[in-house]
Amino acid sequence: MGKSMSTPAKLTTALAAGLLMFGAAACSSSDDSATPTTTAAVDTETPSPDTEASGTSTPLPPGAAAGAAPTVQLDDRPIDASFEPARCEWGTDDGRPQLEFRAGSDATGGDLDVELVTTDPPILDDFTLEADGTEWEATSENRRDAQITVDGDNYRIISQVTEDDGTRTAKLEAHFTCAGR
Repeated sequence: MGKSMSTPAKLTTALAAGLLMFGAAACSSSDDSATPTTTAAVDTETPSPDTEASGTSTPLPPGAAAGAAPTVQLDDRPIDASFEPARCEWGTDDGRPQLEFRAGSDATGGDLDVELVTTDPPILDDFTLEADGTEWEATSENRRDAQITVDGDNYRIISQVTEDDGTRTAKLEAHFTCAGR
């Protein structure tokens, strides 16, 4: 007679078989209709405290998801910065649903911060850009007059901004994607 499998081994085998069957069923659809698919790359490396301090990787807080780098223009000119890492964080502000989008850092040459109250219509709560050694910020009047477009997971914000330490103004436009809400 052969050896009998232990309970943990049986459980592992049954789980693996179930996942294999589920995966095969998901891939063998005979339906020819188009089904939208979202694919996300996941970094499985856990950042260490040393990595966080060096600025090369920042762990995401609870409720945050990694996002793709945005496209950013100042007065219709693309900003030459990587704007990575990018993250989307969903939460609430005064009981209203809010999206916080953060992209870039001082080390990447560009830093974009967007806070958007995701009501209907959406409300711009914060919009700042730091690039080329200059910080730009939307005033409360600028935020009130901002153009906000939400198309599914895609966001487009256009607003006047003012130089932080001066009186110059410019048009700031940012396009970004935040999935998972």
